[in-house]
Amino acid sequence: MKEKYKILIYPLVIVFLTPIATAFGSYLLNGSWLLYFTLVPDYLYIICVVLIIGWSIYLIRKGKESWSDGLLVLNSNPFGYSKVGTSINFGMEWDISVPKSGTVRPFEGTKTWYDYPIKDFIIVDPPKCMDCKVEIEISPNFWGTYVYNCFACNKKIKDKKPEYFLAKRVIRLLRSQIESGKLI
Repeated sequence: MKEKYKILIYPLVIVFLTPIATAFGSYLLNGSWLLYFTLVPDYLYIICVVLIIGWSIYLIRKGKESWSDGLLVLNSNPFGYSKVGTSINFGMEWDISVPKSGTVRPFEGTKTWYDYPIKDFIIVDPPKCMDCKVEIEISPNFWGTYVYNCFACNKKIKDKKPEYFLAKRVIRLLRSQIESGKLI
């Protein structure tokens, strides 16, 4: 079974199996299916439900963190990618790449951003620090924010969006700059 489905199914199995096991145990020991449920105060049920929901949210966030590791490219090119420039957005430096060759025409001899097809721009590598050009480490917080940390110069950037979302925004900003002619 795929890991992302396990993350969603395990909390649900516990939610449904716990009351079933409690009712079965109550019936075997006392002859009544609901005796043990009536002995437990209502606030404990509320605490239990809140803990299970919190655990589910934690597992889903943890799973999303592992889904975004590695390359940001979902459609891989067997010929690789060529770096064509950098874009500075959100306090970080992003390497912009295009596919090398194959089904897409080769890009040798091009000099400016305008020589490349706009739809082919993609971000393959993680962002880099603007000051020291070191790849930034990304760590999610419990509250849903992300900390982008440069271990070389200890620069920290906090954002509510994950790396892949910021990468999509960088590409959209770059495309709009190229289309409007504002890119140098």
